[in-house]
Amino acid sequence: MIIRSPELEVKNLVDKDPVKTYFEQWAKPGHFSRTIAKGPDTTTWIWNLHADAHDFDSHTSDLEEISRKVFSAHFGQLSIIFLWLSGMYFHGARFSNYEAWLSDPTHIGPSAQVVWPIVGQEILNGDVGGGFRGIQITSGFFQIWRASGITSELQLYCTAIGALVFAALMLFAGWFHYHKAAPKLAWFQDVESMLNHHLAGLLGLGSLSWAGHQVHVSLPINQFLNAGVDPKEIPLPHEFILNRDLLAQLYPSFAEGATPFFTLNWSKYAEFLTFRGGLDPVTGGLWLTDIAHHHLAIAILFLIAGHMYRTNWGIGHGLKDILEAHKGPFTGQGHKGLYEILTTSWHAQLSLNLAMLGSLTIVVAHHMYSMPPYPYLATDYGTQLSLFTHHMWIGGFLIVGAAAHAAIFMVRDYDPTTRYNDLLDRVLRHRDAIISHLNWACIFLGFHSFGLYIHNDTMSALGRPQDMFSDTAIQLQPVFAQWIQNTHALAPSATAPGATASTSLTWGGGDLVAVGGKVALLPIPLGTADFLVHHIHAFTIHVTVLILLKGVLFARSSRLIPDKANLGFRFPCDGPGRGGTCQVSAWDHVFLGLFWMYNSISVVIFHFSWKMQSDVWGSISDQGVVTHITGGNFAQSSYGHRHPSGRGYWQELIESIVWAHNKLKVAPATQPRALSIVQGRAVGVTHYLLGGIATTWAFSQGLAQDPTTRRIWFGIATAHDFESHDDITEERLYQNIFASHFGQLAIIFLWTSGNLFHVAWQGNFESWVQDPLHWWYTIGLRTNEDLYTGALFLLFLSAISLIAGLFGVSSLAWTRHLVHVAIPGSRGESVRWNNFLDVLPHPQGLGPLFSGQWNLYAQNPDSSSHLFGTSQGAGTAILTLLGGFHPQTQSLWLTDMAHHHLAIAFIFLVAGHMYRTNFGIGHSIKDLLDAHIPPGGRLGRGHKGLYDTINNSLHFQLGLALASLGVITSLVAQHMYSLPAYAFIAQDFTTQAALYTHRQYIARFIMTGAFAHGTIFFIRDYNPEQNEDNVLARMLDHKEAIISHLSWAIHFLGFHTLGLCVHNDVMLAFGTPEKQILIEPIFAQWIQSAHGKTSYEFDVLLSSTSGPTFNAG
Repeated sequence: MIIRSPELEVKNLVDKDPVKTYFEQWAKPGHFSRTIAKGPDTTTWIWNLHADAHDFDSHTSDLEEISRKVFSAHFGQLSIIFLWLSGMYFHGARFSNYEAWLSDPTHIGPSAQVVWPIVGQEILNGDVGGGFRGIQITSGFFQIWRASGITSELQLYCTAIGALVFAALMLFAGWFHYHKAAPKLAWFQDVESMLNHHLAGLLGLGSLSWAGHQVHVSLPINQFLNAGVDPKEIPLPHEFILNRDLLAQLYPSFAEGATPFFTLNWSKYAEFLTFRGGLDPVTGGLWLTDIAHHHLAIAILFLIAGHMYRTNWGIGHGLKDILEAHKGPFTGQGHKGLYEILTTSWHAQLSLNLAMLGSLTIVVAHHMYSMPPYPYLATDYGTQLSLFTHHMWIGGFLIVGAAAHAAIFMVRDYDPTTRYNDLLDRVLRHRDAIISHLNWACIFLGFHSFGLYIHNDTMSALGRPQDMFSDTAIQLQPVFAQWIQNTHALAPSATAPGATASTSLTWGGGDLVAVGGKVALLPIPLGTADFLVHHIHAFTIHVTVLILLKGVLFARSSRLIPDKANLGFRFPCDGPGRGGTCQVSAWDHVFLGLFWMYNSISVVIFHFSWKMQSDVWGSISDQGVVTHITGGNFAQSSYGHRHPSGRGYWQELIESIVWAHNKLKVAPATQPRALSIVQGRAVGVTHYLLGGIATTWAFSQGLAQDPTTRRIWFGIATAHDFESHDDITEERLYQNIFASHFGQLAIIFLWTSGNLFHVAWQGNFESWVQDPLHWWYTIGLRTNEDLYTGALFLLFLSAISLIAGLFGVSSLAWTRHLVHVAIPGSRGESVRWNNFLDVLPHPQGLGPLFSGQWNLYAQNPDSSSHLFGTSQGAGTAILTLLGGFHPQTQSLWLTDMAHHHLAIAFIFLVAGHMYRTNFGIGHSIKDLLDAHIPPGGRLGRGHKGLYDTINNSLHFQLGLALASLGVITSLVAQHMYSLPAYAFIAQDFTTQAALYTHRQYIARFIMTGAFAHGTIFFIRDYNPEQNEDNVLARMLDHKEAIISHLSWAIHFLGFHTLGLCVHNDVMLAFGTPEKQILIEPIFAQWIQSAHGKTSYEFDVLLSSTSGPTFNAG
């Protein structure tokens, strides 16, 4: 009789140094594939690199090598997890208000993120209480740390460093178990040993160690915290671990050590290992003594389970025997062969694990609020919603991943020749019946669940609430769910006599628990509204399962494509050749399943948010009256999708980027290629799901004490509204606006130059960032009076600076550039800094200027045969009035433009001396405005009072300036094509259209801005007394007449202009084009004719009519 296995000796289950360590492959992207390793020829290479980098099956067919890569990658994943945890703990130690929150968790919000004060971003920081400003976090870390017994930021630092060390160890372990001691395939396939170690070691000893931590550290520290002891006065964790007497002061049974355990007198430990049920009324979380008891019990169960499977000794179960013994009357060979599948196909094993872990994650999501495990978690509603949303999304993705890997298993690993008549084969043979029945269930649920809502909407619209499905009319009570609730509420009295409450208050049968005036949890009633929405959940979940299950069962073949297994997991359509083959691959089913998973989770999150805010969350008064956030309106929920491929917009974006690179000649050798159907769908579903997940953050933030999203919008709206800022004075207002103009100029220079040099050149820029006031000394301002003078554009010095300085001098400077550089350049002569002073712009120099013979500058202009950029056909004239366009460039003559800028310069230089300043000559703007009084008193006091109004309102000034600038911008748009100023631009139709569109849009925005600031002026700055009976007051008196006349004009124009187009369409439709009547724009044609060449008449002043270029344009 053999009592034990003859193979007692330890087997050598690792290979030493199987793969050499070298880093050359790091520089060879795609080394795992012969095709990808050749390098990028097209952009498809990039997609394949991302898609196949972790598809180890495509690298090799050696299962042992695949297993080693997966095992090594697990350590990399663990390293990332430890690194992420280290970051979370570091933020808690370095940037959080954890210690303040610990002292008063009901009034202080948790925050571990503080936005630095850069360009106003600090607006995101909100007041979370206790004098701390930051972003309120909703991750639940503070509650976890308190439950763990962490009482100081030093302990968080230590934990962060420990996690960082473990991250490094995991990286080392990943390298070691692939390059130095790689397990053999037999080690990976020894599932009995694996299960024993996972059950006893990972789950059993893990739960036992956590129970030990909770008993020795968490419980005593939390008891002190609950009693209101200052965290700094509580002994450190290691003191509780090393000093049993310290614990015995809190729990006297500790003095007896392990004696009650070995004498089976376990009731002695009931001080710290309890079975109470319900919630701790101080923290609103589960009793920590209950949790410690739970982990201890779980540990014992898993330690026993860890000895359940047979390994080197002849006792225990064998998984193969268990599976092969599962044979039902209708399942043929039953589970026979599943053992081989699960030990040779990691996709099959991963699929099962993902399905179970996904389901477990969703269960955790529901337990996080119904059985809140951490102190003060139940009353942090934003965190509750965030944790529920987080776990629901993760569970949904894991379950879709289970279907994806099940389909990959079917395509790559399933062998139908060896799987005859077992359970999987029987399922595949019945796949049509399964899918059709599931399809019927989806249709039934869809019509009936939505039909109930449609019925309610119809009855509500008809004013028949008594005929609606609701708790107050036709009731559809969820009787089975209510029975389950009632059973669980009453169960403790029969199954756990020592318990004081049920497992969760949500079952009912107990009083609410409130902490700090906020409801932690109370019995959740279920009614007709719940019945309706849960059937919507049933519908969305069944449709998700239908799509995913169909993808798995039909992964290898279908009626239209019997050779699916040869095409792989993902493949595109092959057109209508076989009756239509789009969206039939296993990947396409995953793609569609992701959208329906998204639909399912979105409805669940919305339901949860509304239900909890309506029936659970809220405040409680001193009299015990509960006020829910939404006033208990969930009962009203009983009344009252898109699947984008993502190919189009993504492809247009990529192609525009490629075009830009080619245009700038910085394009790589990689040639662009359109996205495949598979790639487009991958991009589309990723953007769609991430967008949906990201936008739900706003809802959880809405439950925070000072929502970040509200501060973001408020900050954007008010950041540059200087008048709304705290402690703003009139002087400071002008200073802010004046300083911000330089910031605007810096942006313009940066945009124009394309490099940071111009930002630095923007004049002592670094000093300006530190203190914008220093700028004013740079430009000559010294006192507050100077600031007022410089900031108000319509004051005298401002007018002179703008007209004489800005327009006059700058036009003169640009004339000089045209004459000295641009015109010689067009004639083939390059003028640069090295020869600027040596080359005369005109052969006669400045002589004609001082002798009054200015017409000499217009003689000998460029001829019509002139080749731009060469001396062929070039003349010597620099200031002409030729008109028309250069025959080759189709743009205005440069000599004409130089003349134009020179004339403009003189006009503005003269105009710059028009207004009275320190000398007693010139006009006064105030006098000009006051003198504008029409005869007969039709406009009352005319423009009297406008000077002071404009002076005292920057919004009025800005409104006028924007209106003028908007009109000018629109005119520039028209002149850019009718009078093209730049060489060869008239021949670049795309640029012409772009410039026209660009300026017209800018003009529209500027004009709208003018009206916006006009409105702000009337709201904030308008003084009726100051403007009594002037033109502004008279306009306001007649505002109804003005608006009604304008409204009439709009109606008239709308009906008559569109009416003409409608008339033409109708005539065309009736086949009578002869009734489309000619309406010539005769006035516009007259204006065109009047602006012809003959209208110049004065061009003889500078250009001879007999010159060679008179008719060139």
